[in-house]
Amino acid sequence: PESGALTHQPRAAGVHSHFERPFAILPHPAGDTYLLTPNAILQTTWQAGVPQLRSSLPLSAWTPGAQTGFRDFAFTPAGNLGVATDGGHLILVDRDPASGELSFRNATAQTVAPAVLSLEISPDGRHLYVVGESSTMIFRFDSIGLVPVAQGVPEGNALRISPNGIDVLTHDPLGNISFFRRDPATGELTYEGGETHYQLIDAFYMAGGRLVIWLLPQSGGESNLEVRRRENGAWVTELETILSTWVSARLLPDSRGHFFFHLDFSPGRLEQFAYRPQDGSFDRVGYVNGWPLVPVEPPFPDWDPAPALALLPEEDGLLVADTVSANVRVFRRGCGDVAAGACLQNGRFRIQLDWRAGQQAGPGTPLPYRSEDSGLFTFFDPTNWEVLAKVLDGCAINDRHWVFAAASTDVGYDLTVFDTWTGTRKIYRNTEGQAAPAITDSDAFATCGAASPGWQAPNQPIVPLIERQGGLRLAGGFEATVSWETAAGQEGSGNGLELGGPPSASGLFYFFDRNNWEMMVKVLDGCAINGHRWVFGAATTDVGYRLEVAETATGRRKSYTNRVGQPSRAITDSEAFPCN
Repeated sequence: PESGALTHQPRAAGVHSHFERPFAILPHPAGDTYLLTPNAILQTTWQAGVPQLRSSLPLSAWTPGAQTGFRDFAFTPAGNLGVATDGGHLILVDRDPASGELSFRNATAQTVAPAVLSLEISPDGRHLYVVGESSTMIFRFDSIGLVPVAQGVPEGNALRISPNGIDVLTHDPLGNISFFRRDPATGELTYEGGETHYQLIDAFYMAGGRLVIWLLPQSGGESNLEVRRRENGAWVTELETILSTWVSARLLPDSRGHFFFHLDFSPGRLEQFAYRPQDGSFDRVGYVNGWPLVPVEPPFPDWDPAPALALLPEEDGLLVADTVSANVRVFRRGCGDVAAGACLQNGRFRIQLDWRAGQQAGPGTPLPYRSEDSGLFTFFDPTNWEVLAKVLDGCAINDRHWVFAAASTDVGYDLTVFDTWTGTRKIYRNTEGQAAPAITDSDAFATCGAASPGWQAPNQPIVPLIERQGGLRLAGGFEATVSWETAAGQEGSGNGLELGGPPSASGLFYFFDRNNWEMMVKVLDGCAINGHRWVFGAATTDVGYRLEVAETATGRRKSYTNRVGQPSRAITDSEAFPCN
């Protein structure tokens, strides 16, 4: 009323104006998403894949008349506290756990010099690394606020911390990389060495401790990706591969270290690559083409106008902030990543497995033997099949997609099934030490009417299994047969599915449909452990059955049964056949 000045109110607008293009996306552990713009931090919620503005924290709420704009913002791992910078100050930001709204701690702002380029918080949430134009400053969080740590690091204008919080690197546009080891107690960094490249595009850590360096060769042309792992305290090159793009792109790794997203924003192409440490290769496993992205005028001189990338909490989908139109696009992650899961039902459903046994834990490895409905996982040995999982289309019966699974183990595990079209998921758990029961969830996904989001996955190679009517041949001179009956009185014998060639330790049976695998059986050699050969098995069914395993040389037999209507439990017989 006095001056006639106008103030933008993003809470009321509901859309991003031309001067509030988001240049960073901040997923929060609790499930909220925040967009960082030059003038405000915007809290969003998601309704049918569309971002809806919920609250706004404008920079003017801290310092009226601010002209410099936000430069960066970072949440602590717990998510209750954040740090913002306008380039010359560090400002603590509190998050209300009930509403998710942010507020400044006005009294805690610190002036810093030189100008801040970016902020990094250690994975343990104890230290803040403030990357400046010529040095990196270290701060410690305490009950009052931020306390400076004496040491500073002069090299680099970008800093990356590994997921374990120990390895740290800095790099600059001239191609210089410096490596450090971080002391978790003090936050101080110990220099380990450095190297220089012709043109370094980016360098980052993937989960599992691997380091990825993205380079443009001196001769120009396609860029190179170099993957390294730590071995005896040194970085060893594990893979060098070509990535067909120029520097007009972004890379975003996942937290498990299995894949990364690549956005080439000149043609507007988003690609998903899987990394397979087993054979040291990168493969493109999904892509979306087709929206124009054009550079825009930056809000401040050293701002990068490229689109921002972020994974939604728990990595259900990918967010892309388009700095041209100020739109935030949502992409549901497609299937096809065989390093992290099996793909079923024409690539719509992705199954991911994580196992734990005592102090050991790791991801289950999907095997290349699968059908449209069914897939297999192993934990340790490719010939020792551990989990059979399947997704069935029951839409014509009860308007649901069904999930069935079975594990021939008492190892603890989490089996997660993603509907990549909708972003919904179901998680099934087995407690360590318990013989895993069959999963027979015919009410799993009420998503029969969902439309495909358009993510395309190249066809994955499938190793065919050989059908053998009447039974299975198993390694060590064993054979297995199974007869089944349903509650409706149907009866029959299972047909075997084998690898072909010399008998393997593991095999499958199907009862009704060759694509719908029902039972997994294996005979393991435990002679060196307890003087016996072991029989393990699992069925994804509540159909009644009688499984017989015979040692052909001696005629000895063992039988295992399941009652009609009872979800089958894992067979874990470690004293099935004496080795003598």
